[in-house]
Amino acid sequence: MVVAGKKSFVAHARAYERLESLQCNIAAFPDVKFFKIESIIRPWRLEKVTADLSKRGIKGMTVTTVKGAGVQQGRKERYGGSEFGSSDHFLVDKMKLEVVVKRDQVNSVVQLISGSTYTGEIGDGKIFVSPVADVIRMEHLLVAAVAMSRPDRASDGSRKRRSTFNHLSKDTLSYYEEVGRAIGETPEEDKSMVADNALAELGEQVVEVSGDPTCSRILEKLLPHVTAPKLIDYIDACFAPERIGAVCTGGPFISRVVEAALTSLFGRWSGTHASEDSAEHWDALGESIQRVADALSGSLYEASTCKQGSFIVRRFLTLCAGRDVSRAPTAKSGPAPSPAEDGEPEGAAADRKQASRVGGLQAKLAFQPGSQAAATYEPVCPPGIAQLCETVLDDAWAADLSSLRCDEFASPVLQALTRVSAWDPALSARLIAALLGDEPSRLQPDSVRALMQDRCGSHLMEAVFETAGDDQFQKLSSAALKGAALA
Repeated sequence: MVVAGKKSFVAHARAYERLESLQCNIAAFPDVKFFKIESIIRPWRLEKVTADLSKRGIKGMTVTTVKGAGVQQGRKERYGGSEFGSSDHFLVDKMKLEVVVKRDQVNSVVQLISGSTYTGEIGDGKIFVSPVADVIRMEHLLVAAVAMSRPDRASDGSRKRRSTFNHLSKDTLSYYEEVGRAIGETPEEDKSMVADNALAELGEQVVEVSGDPTCSRILEKLLPHVTAPKLIDYIDACFAPERIGAVCTGGPFISRVVEAALTSLFGRWSGTHASEDSAEHWDALGESIQRVADALSGSLYEASTCKQGSFIVRRFLTLCAGRDVSRAPTAKSGPAPSPAEDGEPEGAAADRKQASRVGGLQAKLAFQPGSQAAATYEPVCPPGIAQLCETVLDDAWAADLSSLRCDEFASPVLQALTRVSAWDPALSARLIAALLGDEPSRLQPDSVRALMQDRCGSHLMEAVFETAGDDQFQKLSSAALKGAALA
């Protein structure tokens, strides 16, 4: 905005009226949701502009120092006791302020910046508005509208009213609290209708409501009564590309609800917890499982390296396997040791009890040659297992596996993948070789022992020894024990 000449008081008043009603023409981009507003302003106006933006809830901004000249070719300016611009070096110091906002914020932000920088003199600057294809917040893996949103702010930057512990409005919170009280008093034949209506009310607030401490528990109570189509809609919404990042990083409450929803989905599809409409929607339930597998496969690295995402991936693998693959076998999961028989050598019963408890290498060594520690099993959803295993086997993961196998969140996922792959010996052998960085016969003893001594890596090695085929196990044992004495 460049204005020449001195302005009278009346002229200034009229100029500010025009600034307050300033409208940007963005009709040429009807499908664009975000716009970048780039303003070139005087350095001494920067503090006022940023303060005004902050008051309106616009916190994300980038500021850089630039030099430039407009059509006036760098007319001299004074500020801070110094003069800028000359006939020889007419580039004048300016500040460039960049802000990315939603479509409905463009006019208000442009009006605010122009009103905060306007003096009516040459050099006030310019404002450029350009479309933005997409926005990604790298810290939380959020994209699009979720990346640009602040749950405690309205689109105009004003603060929303909220309760002490969440970002939901009082009306939303009251509604779900009432549903939670009513579901216990509702006749059994009407509970599905109440549950379906409650999930339909989520709308675009799926992440916010599911992540609320109070509402998350209510949703868990509703899930057993929800019809199959509404359950599918809820899971599809949670695993949509624009929300999966928020789900995986949204804290323990949304993670619990999503895990409960996945458990219900698999239960209805496999028949272990079938509802009245499970048979009617069996194909749709299976297609929903495939969409979850696609979503997790596409975001497996990001989900595996954060706490709640790691829980969700492991839950999915456990459901695909039809058994708990998230932890090593323990005394609780194994058969109870039998009492000593007549004539049995003293201490034999204790030895068998100890053998039932051990896992990993020690458990393997307790077996006779030619045995397989990990019993074969038939998974509930083989395609889901294979898809996630093949994702890890992709070349793009090769460079990261050396660090991921010792990562506190990713390592448990790799352990679960190792155990779940036991269903397919060929897949298991490929996965083990990829996780260890080479074929067992070519592994260096030092690298194997270093992994076994790491807090997370040792658990991964337990899973490897549990699931390795006999040939792989012998080579791994040689690599692990070569040049070292058994403790």
